[in-house]
Amino acid sequence: MKRIGSIPRRIALAAGLVAVGVLAGGPQAVVRAADIKVTQGPAQEKAMFSPIFLEMPLEVNLETSKGTWINVDDFDAWTCDFVHLRRIATRIVPRKDHVDLEIRALTFTEASRDKAVRLAFHLVHDEVLIGEAEIKHIEAEEKKRGYGTVTMSIPREAWQAVASLVMKIDFYVTND
Repeated sequence: MKRIGSIPRRIALAAGLVAVGVLAGGPQAVVRAADIKVTQGPAQEKAMFSPIFLEMPLEVNLETSKGTWINVDDFDAWTCDFVHLRRIATRIVPRKDHVDLEIRALTFTEASRDKAVRLAFHLVHDEVLIGEAEIKHIEAEEKKRGYGTVTMSIPREAWQAVASLVMKIDFYVTND
């Protein structure tokens, strides 16, 4: 590298250009820190960090839906700390004084490290909580599927026979 005195030539030329720009009254030649922009690249808006909160409609009718598993696969596009929620399956089982809502969850963990998943389910009708349940631990091993099940019991008088219900899901992932 050629030097001008004890300064490398490239630095001396750059300093000279900045000095000429300042002396010539050209503030556009001076680069200020506020003018510098740094970007990371395209945003990955579907890759999120724990916890994330999901919602899904739960439109069921005691007469037509009882005993039938209903699968929702719409959450698979999003990840929570490298874990996909591949499927939520629900079915209702009417009892004499309550309704059992059975919930199955299927996860898949990307190549990263083993994870532990906790899912909390909140069943809501018109912003009123009518039932809660939690899958406390799903082993979500790297590059494998994980499974969990839970049953939510809802009093018969709280169950809306043909109403649109909303299932709110709290999705927590930790390293295992």
